[in-house]
Amino acid sequence: MINTNNPIISWLRNNKIIVFIIVLAFVLRIAMLFAVYSNAGDYSQFIENIKADGYYDIGYTLANEGVFAIDDVEVLDSVRTPGYPLIVAGFLIAFGSVWFLLIVQIFIASIIPLLVYRLSLYVSEYKKIAYASALVFAIEPLGVLISVRLLTEIFFTGLFLLFTLFVFRFFYSYTNKAQILNSVFAGISLGAATLIRPTTLYFIPFIIIAYILYRFISKQIINWRSLSIFAIVVILILSPWYYRNYKTYEVIKFSAIPQQVMFWYLAPSVLAVENDIAFRESQISFFEKEGFNGDDNFTVENASKYQERAMEVILENPIGLIRVSLTSMSTFFSHDGVFDVLHLSGVIDPEQEIITLSELFEGSIFENLNDIIKSPLAIGVLFRIFWVAISLLFFAYIILLAKKRKLSKEVVFIFICVLYFALTTISNGYGVNARFRFPINAFLFIIAIHSLQSFVPRLGLNR
Repeated sequence: MINTNNPIISWLRNNKIIVFIIVLAFVLRIAMLFAVYSNAGDYSQFIENIKADGYYDIGYTLANEGVFAIDDVEVLDSVRTPGYPLIVAGFLIAFGSVWFLLIVQIFIASIIPLLVYRLSLYVSEYKKIAYASALVFAIEPLGVLISVRLLTEIFFTGLFLLFTLFVFRFFYSYTNKAQILNSVFAGISLGAATLIRPTTLYFIPFIIIAYILYRFISKQIINWRSLSIFAIVVILILSPWYYRNYKTYEVIKFSAIPQQVMFWYLAPSVLAVENDIAFRESQISFFEKEGFNGDDNFTVENASKYQERAMEVILENPIGLIRVSLTSMSTFFSHDGVFDVLHLSGVIDPEQEIITLSELFEGSIFENLNDIIKSPLAIGVLFRIFWVAISLLFFAYIILLAKKRKLSKEVVFIFICVLYFALTTISNGYGVNARFRFPINAFLFIIAIHSLQSFVPRLGLNR
């Protein structure tokens, strides 16, 4: 007989809709795992298909050689941060493969919609909007695929949204104990997220300054104690990696990623615009001119010289930088990533040509529009339109609230987060893809659905 007094059973009964969304998210991701593995054919090819950016390779080397390196144990890596490789290494040592890691990753990804639901309820009290936000996040195709890839996004996004939840809780903490606890947990969450993916390294001072300015402008008392606790916790979490890099390279830097992307992507992107050539052609030409071999090791020790050369190119071509920045921002908000889903799941051939939105306006495309509609490629166009609509709804609602002077602390914080991720993406030039936006997809969905309800009241999501 089921114990109805059990708090877990009671919670499940009282939250049937969100439980359904979590289960749906889990089922979709398990199905995607089977599809991706079936398309690969065997375990080795499966690993090749789902790994990226060197994180699995470092984890594998750590597990087998005890060295933080991609393949050559003599060449240590200081571009990637240790969080995810340590997770991969731990599961490889404990289980001998990544299967259990992928199951854990799928479980975490399936729980994230619950965080989305909770965050939405801080923006407004409307449960239907919160359910809709969680549902869209749960079924979004790229999110489903990312859950079964050996990438940082799931762990990072879960921790970043958890950090956001503690920040929102802090807004309504009226006792010293509650303020301190939420500051500590927010610091732990953001610090751990930064260890997994260094994107938020500059977000730490960015958000502290934003908080101080917000409190100053609104003429509210700045809680220096909680702010200091938060900063100290983050520093304590990040300091071991700073120390490792200092001992290894004798420089105080966290990661060489900022300098690497500037040299690898932004400078060649700017030159591609200025010379009116393809990005890949521009990148190869730039590397040859700089005497850089694509296999050369980027480290925190030599990153500065590459950054200086990249900055010279960028500053010499301001118009190119502006055009690349606008393109990167546009891509950040509109890229759908659906073709990665179709490729890895075996729906379409990886070599099949991808049609872009701009090509749809060419006469030859319209002559074959019927064939396009019947093909899987039409899905990409639909999802591109979907993301453009989501982004437009997001900004429309921000503008609407600003005009009405009804911007809440939560909405301001969400906007700051989205702005930060969008601006930092510019450094990747033409290397931007939908994965860069994934950590803030939840924010876009929450605000976009609120926006949709505001412009289409008959939806009834505010009841």
